[in-house]
Amino acid sequence: MKNVYDIRREKELYFILSDRRLIEKDIKLKQGTAAVLVNLYYEEDAHWYLEQLNQVPEDIDVYIASSSPAILDMAANGRFHLIRKENRGRDISALLISGKNVMQKYEYVCFLHDKKAKKDANIPRVRQWVEGLWSNTVKNDCYIYNVMAVFYENPNIGLLVPPENLGINWRIWGKALWRKDYGMAKELCRKWGLNCDINPDIPPITIGTVFWCRTKALKKLFEPDWKYEDFPKEPLPNDGTINHAIERIFAYVAQDAGYDTGTVMDETYAWRWKQQQDEHIPKMFELLQAGFYICNYEQLEQYEKNCRLIREFCGKYETVYLYGAGEVGRICLFTIRQMNIEPKGFIVTQRGAGNASMDGIPIMELAELNHDENRGIIISVGRRLKEEIVQILTERNERYICFYDT
Repeated sequence: MKNVYDIRREKELYFILSDRRLIEKDIKLKQGTAAVLVNLYYEEDAHWYLEQLNQVPEDIDVYIASSSPAILDMAANGRFHLIRKENRGRDISALLISGKNVMQKYEYVCFLHDKKAKKDANIPRVRQWVEGLWSNTVKNDCYIYNVMAVFYENPNIGLLVPPENLGINWRIWGKALWRKDYGMAKELCRKWGLNCDINPDIPPITIGTVFWCRTKALKKLFEPDWKYEDFPKEPLPNDGTINHAIERIFAYVAQDAGYDTGTVMDETYAWRWKQQQDEHIPKMFELLQAGFYICNYEQLEQYEKNCRLIREFCGKYETVYLYGAGEVGRICLFTIRQMNIEPKGFIVTQRGAGNASMDGIPIMELAELNHDENRGIIISVGRRLKEEIVQILTERNERYICFYDT
């Protein structure tokens, strides 16, 4: 079974939707087919969120769950269905407890919530994240109808989520998204008997608890008899809770139910995303070339593959050496230290005067080393010298792997 992340890429389940032109001009929803469910908590920002919800078409019901009487009063205009919830569990309890009846009643549901920066310095980034989450799910009536058209035209899709955000630290959008949550997420998958591929080396594709879904794709989420006591009390930690684990496994629940997960974004957001990439990716590759000798996507993919192979290789030997004490050797040392691998030494063909160590690692000539079957060597030189060193190590019957394999 493939991972949901790889399935999304291979099937090209990315949908850029217009907020001005309908995909299907005759689309009409029967009352009771679709709903928007929202958790609101921050009173000072509630008016902005309510204005966004007023753009939802009349044939889609809107439910607002909140622990704030003031917010429920602001929303009491006859347009919204109001749900009073406890101030525990945040958006996850709003979905699994307060919204359980909504999820059981409708065929399609969009779930959203508000967010607030904890530090003033983060306000612009979080605001941009919020606008991205909301504009890519409920931007206006035309956009919402186009989301519904994606479901109608793709019966295999059970979940549609916003893309990775423009303004948030890009470093966290890889496998680092798991942070402290992988173990708990994997345990939930085991406990619920999910038939899915959950992998710590492949990032989750649901983050932020904002999505459109076919409700039957997430049915298993609602089988437990959730109680507010199942969730931590406030203040909620930044990471490592059941809330964070559930946030990351929606796509795996859908996979178990036989559905794929896709990504949707509006045209304006997609253009801003493309514009940002055009501006910053060349600069990123300049830095990668200077620091890692990586100057294109092919080399970047090869680098990631090599790192996996090196981790497996080093696990087979008691000691590890790096052959090459130049710039590539320094990069290789930095890389394997990120894997918690500490080499015993650098190997060179001939050591120069005064070159006894580098970055705290001793440098020695190959001739100084006796044969050792429990030693593994990582060739950490530029591509020009690689063939020569491969020949030397082969003649000595050494176990080796190349840091750069191309």
